[in-house]
Amino acid sequence: MISTLMRRVRSALAIGAAAAAFALASTAPAAARAADISPALFVVRDEDSTLYLFGTMHIRPAGAPWGGANAVAALEEADEIWLETVEQPEDLALALRYAISAEPISATLTPEQYARLNAALESVGQPAGAFDMMRPWFAALMLELMPMIQRGYDIESGADMQIQARANARGIPVRALETSEQHLRILADLETPLQVRLLMETIEAIETGGEESQALERAWEQGDLERIAATDLEELRTEMPDFYDILLVRRNAAWVETIERELAGAGVDLFAVGAAHLAGEHSVQAMLEARGYTVERVAAAAE
Repeated sequence: MISTLMRRVRSALAIGAAAAAFALASTAPAAARAADISPALFVVRDEDSTLYLFGTMHIRPAGAPWGGANAVAALEEADEIWLETVEQPEDLALALRYAISAEPISATLTPEQYARLNAALESVGQPAGAFDMMRPWFAALMLELMPMIQRGYDIESGADMQIQARANARGIPVRALETSEQHLRILADLETPLQVRLLMETIEAIETGGEESQALERAWEQGDLERIAATDLEELRTEMPDFYDILLVRRNAAWVETIERELAGAGVDLFAVGAAHLAGEHSVQAMLEARGYTVERVAAAAE
């Protein structure tokens, strides 16, 4: 079976500041998505607090809904928003600092790997050598993104950007669970061999087609967290347990600490994080339940 670890990483880690900073523009027509969707939404309540947990998709077809009716209602009810990270003016310089290498990527790859990279670049309309000064983790990230942009996907249509825009329009606070630098370093601090592995996984996905990414998107639209856990996390956990711990377990545990502090106060909060953080046995809601909280799944809105 062809491994798809890079896609698993992408679903769990927001494309965030690094990709947004490069502002890749789509020339594809906006996708018309009229079908109703019901991504996963949970709620935790106490005497004076309501806290929603929403599993996001970080990039969506242009014009597609970023969430279902329940998520839209939760956003309208919330008086404070929490995202994995919030875009900052200095993110471009920060991304460049971690993304650009002092030596060409060809010095890190084998000749065969470098040839495959250039072939993949040409397949998405980029010239050979376009990524020569990128570190492998960032080359993987951008190469994952480019075919999606070509198919009409748009970062601005992703849940994170849509939620932030709507919160800003309402004048309610938008807070970050992680700084932009913390977010970038999840991949930037990986050992070089693992960065190369992620890059080659991305290239292989381009070479063989993107059927699994489409299946993952359908699972997200249906709120099928079991499918997301089974297809999106298990291989990562099995093959790279230390990275799985860094990427999901430790971050989820840190976010639970923030959630507990918010529940100690009053009001309505919406925590919007990548859907993989709400899937599997180490999910945010599983950690909350282990601490004695009652977490309820919000039923899909009636048609």
